[in-house]
Amino acid sequence: MFSKLVYPILFLTLSFANSWAQSSPLRPGLTLILPGFSASGKYSPEWTTFAQAIRQRAGKGSIYINDRDSGLWLDVDNHNTHNPEDEVILIYDWAWASNNLRRGFLEAAADHLFSALLSPPRSLGHLEPQALLHKPMHLIGHSRGAILALQLAHRMGFYFPEIQIEQFTSLDPHPAIPMEDCELPGTQGKCPPPKPFHPWDIQLQLPANIERAINYYRWDGVYEDVINNHVLGAYDGVTLLANDSINRPLNDSTLTLGSYKLGGAHSSIGTGWYYGTIDWENAGDLRVNPFWFIRDQAFPDMAPREETGFYRSRLGGGPLAPLVPPVLKMPIFTGQRYIFNGDFAWVSPKKKQVIPGWERNGGEGKALIAYNPATQEHSLVLKRYKHSWLGLRKNRDYQVHSRCYLPENLRGQNYGLKIGLHLKYGQPEQFIQVSFLDQAESISPERVLLGKYIRLDELGEEPQAFFLEIPTELKGKVGSLDIRLAGASGKAEVEVAFIELFPDTRVTGGN
Repeated sequence: MFSKLVYPILFLTLSFANSWAQSSPLRPGLTLILPGFSASGKYSPEWTTFAQAIRQRAGKGSIYINDRDSGLWLDVDNHNTHNPEDEVILIYDWAWASNNLRRGFLEAAADHLFSALLSPPRSLGHLEPQALLHKPMHLIGHSRGAILALQLAHRMGFYFPEIQIEQFTSLDPHPAIPMEDCELPGTQGKCPPPKPFHPWDIQLQLPANIERAINYYRWDGVYEDVINNHVLGAYDGVTLLANDSINRPLNDSTLTLGSYKLGGAHSSIGTGWYYGTIDWENAGDLRVNPFWFIRDQAFPDMAPREETGFYRSRLGGGPLAPLVPPVLKMPIFTGQRYIFNGDFAWVSPKKKQVIPGWERNGGEGKALIAYNPATQEHSLVLKRYKHSWLGLRKNRDYQVHSRCYLPENLRGQNYGLKIGLHLKYGQPEQFIQVSFLDQAESISPERVLLGKYIRLDELGEEPQAFFLEIPTELKGKVGSLDIRLAGASGKAEVEVAFIELFPDTRVTGGN
């Protein structure tokens, strides 16, 4: 009788003590969750459960997800504290763009994500734009989400070199070959890689502003196979350019057990295995296979749930991830394009043109992309018809860029907006209007005109460059650029060759 009572009590006491030990050294900060490729283009609610487990491990905090249309941060549930001093957990939903088989969408996502970090959730109160960046930061990227995290880190380092990212956790990072991820900064190796593939054939190099890192990966020797273990899309992970204390291989054969969904073990390493190490006390979760957490001498991180994965993080209770040796880091990439896809070079080949950097997250429009084979250049076409019979012809007279960041300066110089325009035809009373939609204080953005209206009768047959003044009070803010054909009704067509931020101490308005 004594033993029947003592052992359960002892078990509960040890479980309580262990739970307390995991969460006692809390330091509230910012956790950013970056899911990877979504075959369906739809957000998986499993990442919300993933974030909720982190909030529970933190004790309290707030979880937000970006609205893919407006770009604003929204509450995921009713359990947020809305206290900026607590843990802030952000989920970045880019599922609609992650599966587009063309380069440009990942870079556009990184640009918007960076600007979103400078526009904190409104329910946290009136915070300074950089408030979230100064919190201890943990980036968690799965698959292509890890590549996205690297591009975000470079943007942070470019604009704010004094800010450090405390921890980078990659879960089976995978630079996708069709989207040319291997051409992005920080990716090294031959694409496509040799067969059979080894995780060091392609490596990721961390930028100088990442302090600590840990990489959990698995592979089966086929980098991008169509069918593996009867599961579609079980892509291989890669290693970081780092030592063995940072690169932590997992047993692919073991992870395949119970990995029944699309992507197999590659998908399950995020919302399955790593999630199981966050909510490690929930033994009845059907998404977590107990075979994944049997101690494996050949793969030390295949261990009990409370001793691996999230355990090596600020909120996990264990030792932090290892420091990245400075000699293995790369300099911050300085080839930043301030207005992404401002030359309209990236465009989806689909029947309905989708323009990276100008779609969703505050971007929208009706304009089309034209291509000139002679010059091999693209342009944005703003077009208005004289009549619209039965609604068959719709005006394509405006385009709005996704929310972006207007820096306080460009390398210490004054700057304005430079726009290249080419008139096809139009009326003297018509003009081009360029505005900035400032969403700093309210959901309804304030439209601020940049420079002056550019009259069509001032345009010539050859492309002309115009410099538009950006008011000082807008610099350092986040918003969207709006380009539209306005003024009198009637037939008109104008091509926008480019739009960019341009250092110039002689910035003047349009004519």
